Amino acid sequence: YRHDARYRLAEQAYRVHDWERLDATLEPLLKPEISEPEISQTLRGHVLQMAMLSQAARERWDRVEQLAGDLRSHADAELSLPARYWFAESLYRRGRYRESVGEWQALAKVLIAKNHALRGATLLREAQSLAQLRRWDEVYPALDQLDATMPEFRRRYEADYLRGRCLFEQGQYVDARKHLEQ
Repeated sequence: YRHDARYRLAEQAYRVHDWERLDATLEPLLKPEISEPEISQTLRGHVLQMAMLSQAARERWDRVEQLAGDLRSHADAELSLPARYWFAESLYRRGRYRESVGEWQALAKVLIAKNHALRGATLLREAQSLAQLRRWDEVYPALDQLDATMPEFRRRYEADYLRGRCLFEQGQYVDARKHLEQ
């Protein structure tokens, strides 16, 4: 029970963004030598997720990639899908767009099939990664897939801007202006 209690203390630190206390509380739970039955696989997954999210909040993308990589292979799909998202995000944030495109595309297929809440953000990031690589002929279809999959997407303004930029880069200035003015 001591590991459960330690995790509850970490949750309190996470809620108030006390990162120093959170790190100190989680550190013993992240040691690889602690294994079942001492710590359950379920608790280990939640510890990894909390550590990953706290690192993302502090924009420590190398550490996010490491923790997300550990969590991606977790048996619990509820934890592995967000881990895959944060893994791809860590690649994107560090300018590793080629690698991130593949991650976003593979993840989008799974999220769309499951009608998962992260599908819109994933499709948008895929399009943004393609734009960073100047693969304009692929950006528009990715945005079309976003429109078809999530017509109510809350960050539509980002997709519209990206669509306008894509059209501009392809020399379609009149159409680009329409999207950029929205």
